[in-house]
Amino acid sequence: MLFAMFMFSLSMSLSPGPVNIVSMNMGSTLGFNRALHFVAGATIGFIVQLLLTGISATMVLQDLVTYSHYLRYPGALYMLCLALVILGSKPDPDAETKTEQQNGFVSGMLIQWINPKAWIACVAGTSAFILGKSHTDFALFLLVYFVVCFCSVALWAAAGRLMMRHLQHTVFRRIFNLFLASMLGLCAVALLW
Repeated sequence: MLFAMFMFSLSMSLSPGPVNIVSMNMGSTLGFNRALHFVAGATIGFIVQLLLTGISATMVLQDLVTYSHYLRYPGALYMLCLALVILGSKPDPDAETKTEQQNGFVSGMLIQWINPKAWIACVAGTSAFILGKSHTDFALFLLVYFVVCFCSVALWAAAGRLMMRHLQHTVFRRIFNLFLASMLGLCAVALLW
């Protein structure tokens, strides 16, 4: 069961999605170390979301599946807003402030709550690895997911950081931003279909 938990967590955490795209943008804009604030926030935000979904699964799961289609509208709107922010982002090597670090962490935590991919992962993970299982299995799943999620989102930030030097050129930065914003835009459009 541990291997299945790992593979599920890896496939859901490593695949492209809004959080990974924003993480890559932060890594390319702010550098890896500063992007880790967002990575930590996104990981903890998701684990809290998964924990609460698992705890309330017996009462809420049916309603969550029934009403999950309503999440697509605010989720799509948020992705489009993120796409616009990414389109205008520029490298800022002097931007390290306490407020930025806190905002990176807080925005990482909050983004998960309107991230449709995170809700899908919570519902699927809860039904596969939490419902009908022991408290130990539940805790193990949370631990596995925490480690895998943090490493996966950090990998996207590291990839952004590796491209940072090349993205100092305005033309390359614009192309990169357009690519990331287009990916988010396509995610938003796919949600509405």
